[in-house]
Amino acid sequence: MSRFAETAAALVALLCLVLITLAYNSVPTLAQGFPPPVLDTEGKPVTELARYYILQQPSQVINEGGLTLISRNGSCPLYVGQDPTSSLIGRPVRISLFYVRDLLTIYQSTDVSVSFEGSTTCTSSSTDWAIGQDTKNGKTLITTRRENMPSDPFLIVKEGNHYKLRYCPTQGCGDKPCRCGDAGIVVENGRRLLAIGVNPALPVVFKRA
Repeated sequence: MSRFAETAAALVALLCLVLITLAYNSVPTLAQGFPPPVLDTEGKPVTELARYYILQQPSQVINEGGLTLISRNGSCPLYVGQDPTSSLIGRPVRISLFYVRDLLTIYQSTDVSVSFEGSTTCTSSSTDWAIGQDTKNGKTLITTRRENMPSDPFLIVKEGNHYKLRYCPTQGCGDKPCRCGDAGIVVENGRRLLAIGVNPALPVVFKRA
């Protein structure tokens, strides 16, 4: 090979290297486009493929059990609430991104859908979480989605060494501001029910089932 050909080949190789470097640096990574992931109690990212128990953050003075389905008045629909004793870890849930598809990791402060595993005795509703009716004190209970009705999005927000659940949709509110509020426990006839607009919010962690 002549010296001219060797020089030309070297220039082509150098140009290719420059183009590859520019292309790599100009494409943002997935992590740059999303907030931090939600982590379970083992420090691993929460994913759509696994099931989790939602437990009250254990360092609290009053520590009840995990979240489960509760009958409010002996009839359907069922409501999301807390098991009455800390020895009960509730019912596992699946969490998935509400609007974004084909992503497995659950990210903080991103709309997600939550549903309990398994079926219920209520044939007219699923186990998907949805916004329910208001209580007498103005708090909005979290119930299960009724047949032919949409589920509702929730947020998982980091707060210190735990998380809180929040209702504040980022889409679908039209011209009006979205109704927002943290999820906490209200006690009704001895039942601990999860409701929106409660202060303080229920501090939770996610334990892989």
